[in-house]
Amino acid sequence: FKEGEAKSLTNLGAMESIAGNYSAALQYYFEGLKIWEQINNKRGMMMNKNNIGEVYGYLRKNQLQYQYLTEALHIANENKFGDGEALIKNNLSIYYSSKNDFKNAFATQIDAVLLFEQQNKRSEAALGYSNAGAYKFLSGNLDSALFYYFKAKAIGEKLNDPRVLSMCYGNIAEVYEN
Repeated sequence: FKEGEAKSLTNLGAMESIAGNYSAALQYYFEGLKIWEQINNKRGMMMNKNNIGEVYGYLRKNQLQYQYLTEALHIANENKFGDGEALIKNNLSIYYSSKNDFKNAFATQIDAVLLFEQQNKRSEAALGYSNAGAYKFLSGNLDSALFYYFKAKAIGEKLNDPRVLSMCYGNIAEVYEN
């Protein structure tokens, strides 16, 4: 019963986050986290801490964003949750990017991409390569940006994924405009 309640609260938090109602999202995520902790469900704790960190990122509360993401990453590593580790590293790369630390953003994103590839999550890997290209672009390294954008595009073509392809074409065009 408690696990179902925690899942429901987490889902409500996700719905509120998508709708941009971040205070409500945090309320649901924290309520869910409390239950995950009570029943000692490490995966639930990891995912809710990741979600809380993500919301704090939207709110530009970087210290709290980093705190919850690193707590989630610790749980993922401790319990060998590779899928969670990839997702959290993806979010940590966004944190580093928001601090204009493109070196760490890139390194963390590539770590996430390699994990996504190990898990055969090709679409996530393609999006990760595109993010890595963006960090290179923002660092002024246009040749490297193109390398990662084209790598993402190749995966998008194999998957016939219009979301990946449209993003890649836009990113590649932006490099050529510069």
